[in-house]
Amino acid sequence: MGYSHSSASRRGHQRFPCRIAALVYKSMLRPRLGEATILDLGMGGARISSLAILQVRENYQLKFSHHDRKLSFDFQVAWKKEGHPSSGGNSYGLVFLLGPRKEEALKILVDSLRVQEKAPGSGLDLKNYWNP
Repeated sequence: MGYSHSSASRRGHQRFPCRIAALVYKSMLRPRLGEATILDLGMGGARISSLAILQVRENYQLKFSHHDRKLSFDFQVAWKKEGHPSSGGNSYGLVFLLGPRKEEALKILVDSLRVQEKAPGSGLDLKNYWNP
């Protein structure tokens, strides 16, 4: 599943490509389920690849570091696409479950990804991103 502007408008939030190593947990009290790679991320959710077996409509937690900040976000699996272990495993679509503090932390992360992606001629208006 590739990124497209039509899928961004269907989601309601733009996604930004990335490659961030993460860990997946069922809950804070349980051991980790496995490693994951965040492939794209936006305010509504993310797409990851993982060898961990996650269930659609189940809640989990994603933990990772980005620019020396330790982050964790609760999420629900929206969809799953079977993959081969040699290609990183299954792909999962995540929907973040955010409170106000987590939303602010995610906004800072999305800002940093947005700036990294910005290139001349990309059509992305940074000035009006948060207040269109």
